[in-house]
Formats: sequence, structure tokens, C-alpha cells
Amino acid sequence: SPVAYEPDLAMSLNTLSLRLSGVGRREEAVAPIVEAVEIGRRWTKVSPVAYEPDLAMSLNTLSLRLSGVGRLEEAVAPIVEAVEVYRRLAKVSPVADEPYLAGSLHNLSNQLSGVGRLEEAVAPIVEAVGIYRRLAKVSPDAYEPDLAMSLNTLSNQLSGVGRLEEAVAPIVEAVGIRRRLAEVNPAAYEPALAGSLNDLSKQLSGVGRRERAVPPIVEAVGIRRRLAKVNPAAYEPALASSLNNLSILLSGVGRREEAVVPIVEAVEIYRRLAKVSPVACEPDLAGSLSNVSILLSGVGRREEAVAPIVEAVEIYRRLAKVSPAAYEPDLASSLHTLSILLPGVGQWEEAVAPIVEAVEIYRRLAKVDPAAYEPYLASSLHTLSILLSGVGRREEEAVAAMQEAQEIRRRFETDKF
Repeated sequence: SPVAYEPDLAMSLNTLSLRLSGVGRREEAVAPIVEAVEIGRRWTKVSPVAYEPDLAMSLNTLSLRLSGVGRLEEAVAPIVEAVEVYRRLAKVSPVADEPYLAGSLHNLSNQLSGVGRLEEAVAPIVEAVGIYRRLAKVSPDAYEPDLAMSLNTLSNQLSGVGRLEEAVAPIVEAVGIRRRLAEVNPAAYEPALAGSLNDLSKQLSGVGRRERAVPPIVEAVGIRRRLAKVNPAAYEPALASSLNNLSILLSGVGRREEAVVPIVEAVEIYRRLAKVSPVACEPDLAGSLSNVSILLSGVGRREEAVAPIVEAVEIYRRLAKVSPAAYEPDLASSLHTLSILLPGVGQWEEAVAPIVEAVEIYRRLAKVDPAAYEPYLASSLHTLSILLSGVGRREEEAVAAMQEAQEIRRRFETDKF
């Protein structure tokens, strides 16, 4: 009796997908929602009024599930279709369907951003904020959390397209809302407050207000530390991220000695997490190792600075073998850092090989995207020239590397005019 039960089957498949995803079985969560969409699409052809809402919901879920397993490009089409359906439904029944439209617009913004369509990602989240703001005026208890979430995303999307000054006001408002909510119900809203404080710190730093950026990230670390004591599996990754950000910010305001402690702690957390989930956490571990190496060198602890960057290079090399497009830039950057640090401990000869490899990687990358990678190529060529000269050999190669670096930089200076 398909007429009687297929729509219910679709709803159960949707719920099954949600539950599988909720326990980390993300790959298994895709097939049920794909089937739910297929059923919903068939029944929408029979009775659009009755079944379009269910189809839109399943399309939204499908987009999230595809994104969750890294199929980012595929995740865009379902959410675009969901927004189209909810937009039609909201015209007929705004009270019932505007909240769903706003949620799908928020998801659409995230998916567009995830595939690098940053400019396109702004308009949907602006519209979502507008809808949630209207809804929150009528029913603040129901919609202020959604308004804060969308304001947070708006801030990040504006920052992503270089509209840094505009990005500050939304995140300030989001922090204000979430602080009020957390005062009433800390268990429910403190995690979100910590996330917004973390982002507020980044946005303030991005517009040069670094001193003002320190208190929000310190507060975020404090909240996440408390949460991680109760539930380390859920909150230690976020704590490590905030510690990393705190370290970068302290270093940026000249408090380098203080900056070492949080980044060392972040490395310890990421190392534990990477043992359990290497695919998810090794990139963060490598990034933190690179940061701790730079900071240790900056405070004169040069001998200690070498081991972390060597380990970062090893991790990025493994990652780049599997996903070169994603990790070759990080590998090149860490190789460059290693080549700079080795002479500080008297290893001039050993410093040449890493910078030669970094130059080779940046040269390949610059052929594909010269605007993005030629500046890094020029910097690496400059370092290569210094190192070749420093070891007292291959003077002709040193001169050639310096000349190439200058040519690249001259070309970029010309392009600016």
C-alpha cells in the first residue's frame, strides 16, 4: 500500500539518516536520505501541496549529509532546490514556512562558502538574518538563538570576502544575544557563546583591534576549559582551537612568552585527539606544531623549536600524498619554516634540502594559480638564495634564485599600478 505508507517511510528514512549521523556513522547516513528524497520527489509530482514540505526537509538533510562526508560540490544542488521550495511555500504560508526558509538559507550560505563561492554565500545569510530578526521580534524565546547563529555566520562570511569592518557588528550582536541566553540557561547556550567569543576575537584582530581582541578569546578558553572537564570528547577540539587562537593573538600583541603556554597545551590536546581520530585531527595537530615551533624560536628557544616543525613536515607530507591539493601548500610552508629554523641551531647544510623542496612545490602551485602562490615562491627563492650563499657553495645558483625572486616581486609591484 504505497499510497498509505511511502510518505511515512520517507520520514523514517530521514530520521534514520539524522540518527546515524548523530552517532558519527556519516557514510551510512547518506543512503537513507537519498532514498527519502527519491520518494518525496515522486509524491510531490502527485500532490505538490501535500508533499513539497517533506521534500524540502529531506533535500536540506541530504545537503548536510553530503557535506558531512566531504562531497561538498554535490551538497550545493539539494540545498538550492530546498530554498526554492521553501521560498514558494513561505509566500503562501509565511508563519509556518519562513523559519524553514531561513534555516535553509543559512545552510545554503555555508555550502556555498564550503566550495569557495564566497561572494555568493553572503546574500543567503543576509536574507536569513532578516527573517530571523523579524521572527525574533514577535517570539524572542523561539528565534533569538537562530538569530544569533545566523549573525555569527554572517560575520564570518563578510570576513571571508574581505569586508572586515562590516563583519564586526554582527558578531558583537551575536555575542550579546548568546550572553543573555547563557545567563538564563548556561548548559544550553555556553558552548555557542564560547564560539561567538572566539569569532569576535578573530574579527577584532582582523581590523587591527588586537588588544581588544584578547579578552573575548580568554573568556572563550575559560568556558571551553570548563566544558571540556565535564565532556572532553565533545569540547576538547574546540578548546584546542581557542588555545591556538589565543596563542596567535598574544604573540601578535607582543606577549610572546605568554603565547607559548596555550599553544603547547593545544598541541598536547591535538596529539591525544589525533591518536583516536587521525583523519580529523592530524591537520590541526600539524598546524599547532608549526605555530609552537615559530613561537619557541621567537622567544629564543631555538633548539626546542626544531622538533615540532620536523614533526609538522612529516604529518603534512603524509597528508599531501593522499590529498595534494589540500595539503601541498601547508607542506611547502612548513618546509620553508624548517629551512629558516635549522641555521639558528647551526645546521646550515641541512637547511638547503627543505627550501629546495618548498621552491619546487610553490613553483608547481604557481603555474596553476600565480596570483595566490607566486608571492610564496618569491619568498622561498629569497630564502634559498640566502642559504646557498650561507653554505659557501653554488654562488651562481644563489644569484639566480635571488634574481628570480626579484623578478616575481617586481612583476607584482607593477601589477598593483
